[in-house]
Amino acid sequence: MKRTDLTRAIHNSDPKTLRAAYNAVCEAYAQRFLAMLGFKNRDESYWISDFPGGVLAVGIGYYFVGMEEIVLAVDNAMSENEFDEWYQQWTDFDEEAMLSKPNRVNLQSWLMGARPDNDNTK
Repeated sequence: MKRTDLTRAIHNSDPKTLRAAYNAVCEAYAQRFLAMLGFKNRDESYWISDFPGGVLAVGIGYYFVGMEEIVLAVDNAMSENEFDEWYQQWTDFDEEAMLSKPNRVNLQSWLMGARPDNDNTK
């Protein structure tokens, strides 16, 4: 479908049709993301509050991932190890040692080569 045809179809769609299309795209991304992480089926995850496109809980609470990160990971064909390395630094939190912990790097910056600074007191 050409971009102009897609734009026209979107503008002429009722909200229920748009929501159904959005949900289908979110599900397609979620399935690709789960396969990327080595999960065999969709039953090993769920959308928080049953809202596709929000936060996907993967495994038994192992990952909680927003749609932006899912799209970035899939579009950039990240490996399971690459994603896990990013996720672990993103979620590493120690309130007691907060000043000595490195800065977090969002996934888009991570994909461009940014890594946490080991000294965020500078």
